[in-house]
Amino acid sequence: PLANGQKLGVLASLNYTHKYERYQDMILREFRPNAADERGFDNRLDYRIERGVEKIVWGAFGKVSYLPAKNHKISVSGLHSQLADDTTSFFQGTNADAQARFSASQLDWVQRSLTFGVVSGRHDFHDLNDAELAWDLAMATARRYQPDRRDTVYQYNGRVRDPANPTEPATGWTYVPQSESGRHFFANQTEDSAGGKIDWRQPFLQGSTDLALKLGGLINVKQ
Repeated sequence: PLANGQKLGVLASLNYTHKYERYQDMILREFRPNAADERGFDNRLDYRIERGVEKIVWGAFGKVSYLPAKNHKISVSGLHSQLADDTTSFFQGTNADAQARFSASQLDWVQRSLTFGVVSGRHDFHDLNDAELAWDLAMATARRYQPDRRDTVYQYNGRVRDPANPTEPATGWTYVPQSESGRHFFANQTEDSAGGKIDWRQPFLQGSTDLALKLGGLINVKQ
C-alpha cells in the first residue's frame, strides 16, 4: 500500500531449461505401388536414423499493477519466451529408385522467440450508475531464425579407387554431387502485431433485473 489509499503490485518470474535428447534406431520408410509384391507395395525408401538434440528454453514474465484510487487500476505486463534446438541427424539406408545405399548427415539450428507487452486499464464510475471503462493496448513480435541447415549425402560404391593400391578394386562411400548434397538452407521469419480495444458498459437498471448497454471497439494490425 502507498499513501492516500494507493496500491502498487509487482509480479516477476524467470525460467530456464537446458536438456539433451538422443534417439536411436528410428525408422523412415516410404512406399510405392508394386503389383508383383504380395502386399501390393514395396519399400521405396528404408532408412535408419540416429538423432541428437540439444534444447534450450528460457522465458521471463513481469507485471506491475497500480491502483491510484479504489475504482481505478492500470497494469503493465511483459513476456519474453525463447527456445532453440540444435539437432544433428544421421541417416543410412537404401533407395530403391536409385538401387543404392546412402548415408547422409544433417546439422540444424532453429531458434524461436515471442515478445509480448500490454498496457490495460479498468475504471469504475459509481456516480454514473456504476459504469465501467476497460481498455487495452498491446504489441507483440514473433521470430523464427534458422541460420544454416546443412545436408551432406554419400553413396556406397563398390568401385572406389584406393590410393594406396590403385590396381585393386575397393569398396567405400563416395560423395554425391547432387542438389540435396552439400545443401545449405537459410530462413528468417518475423511477424509484428499491434492492437488495442476499448469497452464502455453503462448499466440502466440494477437489482432483480439488470439492463445495461455495452459499446466497444477493437483494432489489430499485423505485418
